[in-house]
Amino acid sequence: MKKEKKIEIVETIRKNLENAQAVFLVDYSGVDVKTLESVREQVKELGDSFNVIKNTLVAKATQDTKWSNILGLLEGPNAFAVSYNDPVALAKVLLKAEKNIEKLQLKSAVMYGSVFNHDQIEAISKLPSREILLSMLLGVLNAPARGLVSALAGILRKPLYALNAIKEQKTN
Repeated sequence: MKKEKKIEIVETIRKNLENAQAVFLVDYSGVDVKTLESVREQVKELGDSFNVIKNTLVAKATQDTKWSNILGLLEGPNAFAVSYNDPVALAKVLLKAEKNIEKLQLKSAVMYGSVFNHDQIEAISKLPSREILLSMLLGVLNAPARGLVSALAGILRKPLYALNAIKEQKTN
């Protein structure tokens, strides 16, 4: 590969990682291209990317960036799955692919400045999806307001009940 092409690839990787939330490293040794393409399609449906890139190019692209802790993980053949939206969803897709494809192995991930091993990625994959977490957060944020409205409505209701009881007494 020519030097200009390598520089171009390194810059592309660096740009892509600026918007990334997580990077997963997958060992693809012994997996045929057609099978890897099916994994790539599944990842692409999430809006993420799955590419086989030389470790040396990734090392140059991540050097002196927030992704520099990936340097210690660059051993052996690696495919890189990059999450731009929801790392939990990507972890679920990769773990499912790992179970279905015998030789595919999810090695590690880098998320939010921390390195995660396979067991930790499995734990992360068991979290609810981003949409469910956001709806849970919204419910928690609405609870105090709902309580206040109920309390204020109760204050207004009590005098009305008293007036209604007086009206009922006078009509009987």
